[in-house]
Amino acid sequence: MVPLALGTDLAGSLRIPASFCGVASMRASYGVIPRSGHQPPAAPKRDTEAESSLQLGPIAKDVATLHKFFKGTKLLNIPETKEEDMMSRKLNIAVSTGLGGMECDLLIKQYMEKEELLWHKHKVTNVTKEAHENLNLKEIGGTYMTYAKRYFVEMNGRANEKALNRADVSRNTLRSTIDDIIGDNDFWMLPTCPVGIAFPHNPTQGRMPYSSLNEENEVVTKQLPYWPLTLTYVMPFTITGHPIVTMPIGTLNIFLKLKKERKHVVISMVVFFNFFYLNSPVLHSDEIFVSILK
Repeated sequence: MVPLALGTDLAGSLRIPASFCGVASMRASYGVIPRSGHQPPAAPKRDTEAESSLQLGPIAKDVATLHKFFKGTKLLNIPETKEEDMMSRKLNIAVSTGLGGMECDLLIKQYMEKEELLWHKHKVTNVTKEAHENLNLKEIGGTYMTYAKRYFVEMNGRANEKALNRADVSRNTLRSTIDDIIGDNDFWMLPTCPVGIAFPHNPTQGRMPYSSLNEENEVVTKQLPYWPLTLTYVMPFTITGHPIVTMPIGTLNIFLKLKKERKHVVISMVVFFNFFYLNSPVLHSDEIFVSILK
């Protein structure tokens, strides 16, 4: 095993494995990590698809290793920050338990809403209502597939110019919407996937139980198919190009080591791969936030 490796992320290929394994990853903003020599070739810089399709990023054993990678490679401008200054800052965190009408699994939702999690130390704003009301998953899905089409063999090549023009308009709107949801907060935290158990990487067989409350406030459990499990919380930020960090929940003491070069940062929270581990103190000892980017 190695402490860090590079990968690509179009449909959560950095985010989701990191969340399943309790490690850290980052889908960097467009252009941060050089793409030369990558196979399959990423869309060229001049291409309208480039910002909203395949992007590179590191996956590492912990957030401290991500920090060392970006500081050592000088791919980001990371200033020196005193530990006491970093620890004393109170962060503003936007949190949601879903988006676009798709809540996360009930057990994950209840876990996120525990006051003792992180919220006693930092100012937390619940943006779940805004995330549901202002993000349209059907429109987001269409835009995502327009940009991602060239990477899916069964879809046979890139979208036509008319579809790409529509997608560009949708992307600009979505970027503004997400920035409005984040508002004056430092970043937005949300689950990586709607469920908290690792599911099979199999589009036809990868179903998992998903629980929610119905109108009568009763618990209803159903089997959620692979693509909603995978793409629901992935697609919006693939489209917009916001930097995404995936990590276990822990203390907020690494965040201020990185210079935030983009005003708004979306943080994708690891929802642990087994419900048993939700109450394990071991998973609350890691340093957590990395802020990035372009």
